[in-house]
Order: sequence, then C-alpha cells, then structure tokens
Amino acid sequence: SHSLIRINENIELGRSQGVYRTDFDEQIIAKAFSKLTFSTVDSFDDSLSIDQVKFMLSEIMKYHIRGIATEQGLKELETLKWN
Repeated sequence: SHSLIRINENIELGRSQGVYRTDFDEQIIAKAFSKLTFSTVDSFDDSLSIDQVKFMLSEIMKYHIRGIATEQGLKELETLKWN
C-alpha cells in the first residue's frame, strides 16, 4: 500500500541521516506502525473532534519515533520541542 511505501521511505531517509536506528526490520515496523495508527483511529467512535483525532495521532507518532530514533534523533526531537 502507498502508506507502507511512505513509511519505509521515511525510515530509509532517517537512517541515512543518522536519526533512526538500524537494528530493526523496517518492513515489520512499517506494518506495525500503519496498523497501530489505523486501528487506533478506527477504534474510536465518531464523537471525537478533529482536534482529538489529531492529538491521538500525534501521540502515536511520538511513541513510534521515540522507539526508532537514535540518540541524535532524540536530540533533534527535543530541539523541535516535540516532547
């Protein structure tokens, strides 16, 4: 799927920049991240506001990035004030 290709491309880019670790299988992580994201959003009812959905996705993204980031990547996250 298109989203898995984009996630894999992001992982490859992050690795080339030294901000993502190399000690994980990118195919497995891309699939897991995609499923986590979509299943989390799908599991909530339609009463959520757009802001609530954006907040949930932001939290999932932070969880994911912190799991695959190198020390350099985590430092860059801190400079973006995305903690």
